Amino acid sequence: MYYLSNSRTNDVVMFGPFKLFVTERLLKKGDEAVSIGGRALDVLITLVERAGEVISHKELIARVWPDITVEEANLRVHIAALRKVLGDGLDGARYVSNVAGRGYCFVAAVVRYGVERALAQTHAADIASPTQKLPARLSRMVGRDETVCTLMAN
Repeated sequence: MYYLSNSRTNDVVMFGPFKLFVTERLLKKGDEAVSIGGRALDVLITLVERAGEVISHKELIARVWPDITVEEANLRVHIAALRKVLGDGLDGARYVSNVAGRGYCFVAAVVRYGVERALAQTHAADIASPTQKLPARLSRMVGRDETVCTLMAN
């Protein structure tokens, strides 16, 4: 079990329509708890912890399965389950990106709050606007630094 490095015991991470209660190991979409396996949740927590960064396959496996030897296929299965739970790719929603040969990256905008502030924010948003707004698309490319430098040099 892994927690966000700067988390306090009451932190909540919000992205898209989701709220991740790290300490409670609970994922909610709106007000409904989302059914997600423990390993897939560990993958999500690890990716969200370093949102915007590429995390190697080896590092993810080491964090999610410490003290156990597993194949990369196990990681792919849990990434697929995570994408399914999040609705990744549906209606333009993007959360987890695969960077070929390097690893995975959490690409959605992430906001961290204490529980009290997150609940107040959710309540205020429900009153102000009954529709859910998607986060803005990220403007920077993830995992393509070398390609971007090559293109800019030409």
